[in-house]
Amino acid sequence: MKTFPRWSIISGYYAMHDITKLLIARKYRLKIDMEVHATTIKVLREFVKDNEIIDLIEKGYKEFISLANDLSEAKRQRTKAQYYTGSKFMHEHFSKISEEFLSSIVILYINRIEKLLGNKNA
Repeated sequence: MKTFPRWSIISGYYAMHDITKLLIARKYRLKIDMEVHATTIKVLREFVKDNEIIDLIEKGYKEFISLANDLSEAKRQRTKAQYYTGSKFMHEHFSKISEEFLSSIVILYINRIEKLLGNKNA
């Protein structure tokens, strides 16, 4: 998170996405193959009537899409080195965003999904 805060945000979202697919597979015996990100959120919205959980995964997905678009643009412009290192200000900026994202969205979401999965330690 400190070294690569943008990748930390992407990884956090993938942790949310993967545990959601686990919940859907275990509880509802469904496997999602097509348009997995959007479909996972749609299925979750239908099965889990908890608006806070839905809000968290949607926020995570929006952050992921934003960063994925940044990455794609950086690749097109061949500014890979600048993208990864960036200015000190941008690194600090994304470090703060990464910490907030992890604590206020990812961990909260994963704990709530683990409860739905029946994990007693959650």
